[in-house]
Amino acid sequence: MVQKVRQTIFRHGLAFYGTLAFLAGFLGARLFATLNPKVVVVQNGIHFHHFWYGLIMVIAAGWIGIALSNVWLGRNLAIVFGLGAGLIGDEVGLLLTFGDYTSNLIHHSCNTAVEGPESH
Repeated sequence: MVQKVRQTIFRHGLAFYGTLAFLAGFLGARLFATLNPKVVVVQNGIHFHHFWYGLIMVIAAGWIGIALSNVWLGRNLAIVFGLGAGLIGDEVGLLLTFGDYTSNLIHHSCNTAVEGPESH
């Protein structure tokens, strides 16, 4: 009985892992961008924001998750998907303001991602 209760209480689904990874990716990207504002990746004159890395992570994890069915792999793909979504989420305010880093929309998108939509 105790073993069964312990399994049901502490067993987390893929959404839990994805949500934790999203928060880690979002807050990690925000922290890195805040502490290192001059660090950018430029290739042939094109500035690669972490949005693109996040998009690649989400597409790859989603595609592999659809194609393969494995419990261990599913958890890891949920984490990769969440990290990628966090990187994309960090760039949403920047994308909506066309690069205006001083816009209030960026501040509100950060607060919404951390505190939830009902906070604003």
